Amino acid sequence: MVILQKEDRFMGTFKKISNDMAKEIVEIYTNSDYGVHFLGKKYNRSPTTINKVLIASGIKRRTRKELGQIYRANRYDKITDDIAWLLGYIATDGHIVKGISTRGGCVEISSKDIKLLKRAREICNKQHIKLKKRSQHLNQKRLRLADTSLVELCNKVGIPSGNKTFILGRLKIPKDNFIPFLCGVIDGDGNKRSKSRTFEITSASKKFLIGLREELNDLGYVVRVKKYKCESDRVINGRKCVFKPYIYKLTCGVPTAMKIAEQIIKNNYFLLERKKWWLTRLR
Repeated sequence: MVILQKEDRFMGTFKKISNDMAKEIVEIYTNSDYGVHFLGKKYNRSPTTINKVLIASGIKRRTRKELGQIYRANRYDKITDDIAWLLGYIATDGHIVKGISTRGGCVEISSKDIKLLKRAREICNKQHIKLKKRSQHLNQKRLRLADTSLVELCNKVGIPSGNKTFILGRLKIPKDNFIPFLCGVIDGDGNKRSKSRTFEITSASKKFLIGLREELNDLGYVVRVKKYKCESDRVINGRKCVFKPYIYKLTCGVPTAMKIAEQIIKNNYFLLERKKWWLTRLR
């Protein structure tokens, strides 16, 4: 039996642990990422008791910094279809707030569609985070994901922190997950194309849309990017100024849109209900 002396205990009642149970605890702790709290719940023992078993076996307990590194390394080690969709929406309609109240920054998403925000929260396993109102747009809700691993993944694929409107470039998305990523982009900046029954994606970043065009061309989808002029009013130092910046639109014909719609319907990729009008029309 593994027995702790009374003076070695910190708090609570100590329960004896057999040698077999102690070997299992040591084996699980050394060969997995589980900590003392998980093992305590598994074996109905306190974390202090589990820690004493590790000390008796000559194993040093992992620090919070080491646990954080393990957590971030395994959090988004593989980009799935759901994560690809989330990256597409963050790249277009979300942004990364630099670390002020949080250490590594956070991802902020705003939308009037509650279903979208709940889906983003579920993908990141952050169901406990509450949706808050926006002071500027009362009909919208705001979701802040203070997830360092998600911020690192966004920076890794090419989504910068801060204002990314004009500097967003080509993103590094696996080809197997590119159509779900495109669905996230359509949910963010996709609009109804007036001239045909297809969709269009509007952005102020030329490099971003050119990157989308090249990736889609590699997958066999023919799309094009065009340049447009638009007027926008801004107030600077109390004075109203009129700017005429250029915006860019990615458009496609009906045959290409039908191929993309076929892939979305076949694989049941997520797309907002208000963005699905072109899927039903092209059937």
